[in-house]
Amino acid sequence: MGTASTMQVMAEALRIALPGSSLIPAVKSELVESAKSAGKGIMKLIENDITPDKIITLDAFKNAIKVHAAIAGSTNALLHLPAIAHQLGIDITPELFDEIHREIPYITNIKPSGKLPAEYYWYAGGTPYIMEQIKGHLNLDVMTVISKTLGENLEMLRENTLRLLKRCLKLLV
Repeated sequence: MGTASTMQVMAEALRIALPGSSLIPAVKSELVESAKSAGKGIMKLIENDITPDKIITLDAFKNAIKVHAAIAGSTNALLHLPAIAHQLGIDITPELFDEIHREIPYITNIKPSGKLPAEYYWYAGGTPYIMEQIKGHLNLDVMTVISKTLGENLEMLRENTLRLLKRCLKLLV
């Protein structure tokens, strides 16, 4: 996964991008919907005085690094994430990356380390799916950009996915 794709996923894993928004294919209507939702979300954050430092914490970075390990993200994230952390007064060390990457399994098959194009990542469930797969390793109590915990986000997304699957199954019967 290249740097641009990785950093989209990292923004979502840091919980400063909407759940499910990273790597939406450019031709999908969901991209426009996500952009509109992001604009509305920013206005709510401003109204509630929720600033990045209230969302992006050391635990958020640890979660993001775990997602990075699971997706075999770009090595440039090892430069970008500590730089973002530094701006918030948080120290992220190479040793933290090493420790986490030894703990978390690589579970994607996205180019360049895998065989599939990046858009398949989104079609397969995207970052929420990855987080669901490694949730036993994540801090689920961290706040997100939509003012819910990561655990609440994953539960909401799981319920929405089940509802959609049930609707599709009814159409097939």
